[in-house]
Amino acid sequence: MKKSKLTNKEMTSIMTNMAMRLEQCVQMVINGDRLLNEYIEFSGKEEEFKAFLQEKLDKHDNDTEKTEDK
Repeated sequence: MKKSKLTNKEMTSIMTNMAMRLEQCVQMVINGDRLLNEYIEFSGKEEEFKAFLQEKLDKHDNDTEKTEDK
């Protein structure tokens, strides 16, 4: 059984749907970021959180250990 190629209209519809889904994902990330920022501000521990993140990021940035290849 031979598969037929998609028409331009079908391909446009698929690409439009994918673009809409991607925009939904971007909006979810933006909303999550906004929510996290508001919570940190609300809790009043902004400086402590920044220090915590800096410590974690420095630790990961200095990690030069090699991982095993699979």
